Amino acid sequence: MENKIYEDYCTGCGLCHSFLNAKLVKDEHGFENIQIGKDESLLEFCKKTCPASGIHLLKESSSTWGNYASVYDAFACDDKIRFKSASGGITTAVAMFLLDKGYVDGVIQVGADENDPFNTKIYCNQSAESVEKCCGSRYITSKPLNNIVTYLETGNRYAFIGRPCDIVTLNNFIENNQKYKNSIYCTLTFFCAGAPSRRASEKLSEHLNVSVEECQKIKYRGNGWPGEATVTDREGNSFSMPYIESWDKILGRDVRKICKFCTDGIGEMSDISSGDLWYLSEELKPIFDEKPGRNVTFARTSFGEKILKEASKEGYIELSDYSKKINELEYIQPYHAIRRKTIYPKITAMKTMGKVVPNYSSSLLKTYSKTRTFKQNFRTYLGTIHRILKGKV
Repeated sequence: MENKIYEDYCTGCGLCHSFLNAKLVKDEHGFENIQIGKDESLLEFCKKTCPASGIHLLKESSSTWGNYASVYDAFACDDKIRFKSASGGITTAVAMFLLDKGYVDGVIQVGADENDPFNTKIYCNQSAESVEKCCGSRYITSKPLNNIVTYLETGNRYAFIGRPCDIVTLNNFIENNQKYKNSIYCTLTFFCAGAPSRRASEKLSEHLNVSVEECQKIKYRGNGWPGEATVTDREGNSFSMPYIESWDKILGRDVRKICKFCTDGIGEMSDISSGDLWYLSEELKPIFDEKPGRNVTFARTSFGEKILKEASKEGYIELSDYSKKINELEYIQPYHAIRRKTIYPKITAMKTMGKVVPNYSSSLLKTYSKTRTFKQNFRTYLGTIHRILKGKV
């Protein structure tokens, strides 16, 4: 039964392939998942490493936004970076700063695959210019840790940019393999609402009347904030739709199973995590009108805070203290504000229906849910059962 947990709730990060040469199998959506079978060594590796093990929950805060040293309203000082990036450009600007100042030998990150618009590649960028080429979101399946051990073995120092779950996995791995502890200088992440499938991007292209065969390039957002989802065909014609519409109607409807039961979409295990700091309407609803981008940026560690302050001093980023406005974030990022509060009734519903669930601490999940009423939690519980019966979970 334990192997089923890690097979069903695989993040597809690729670390097991990098370390144990494990094979990932692609499903009909284009997700690649681990197949453990009777491989006891692989099972033990997953139990010590994967987010579904729940190990990282021992280090989490029960507050809505997790532990942090400081929080900022932030954006890149370079207007070009700020415009091209998904939001304020903080992650890109900080990565460029780290390279320019020689703190790291490379930045390991995911970018577009120039040979396949429905795929991603891992890049180890060694210049600010190459980091810039990878800026912007990739709302599609990726394997950021697929060859990480190769980099760790070089003895060089790297900044790693990945999804929150990738950083959980990487941190767990390094904790069990201390010889690599100096190889990762810092970790940078972004608020994540889930990892869409390859098939979701194909649907996006088809929705914009560009066939899979004719699609040359997909830009999910950026070139403005929030920017548009844009598909370019092989003749150079571009077709766009609003970012939020592309996510709500297409991309966000086909994400990994573990994304539906994620406990860390806000990057608590990173050094620095950033999300969209949307402006609010008078009704306290996020506004998605085009504006200069800005991030809510958390220094999750004192080291992350040191990096942010130095990057600001050197003119790479602009920081304004956001701690006194942090209560607004529940309206600005409502999905992330509520997702951890609802994880307990969702997991309970899965258990009621005899489904395999991640190995999370029930007592801690219950603590997260206490800010909601019994009626609210019960409604989520029943809603999850309904989705299970409909085959949507």
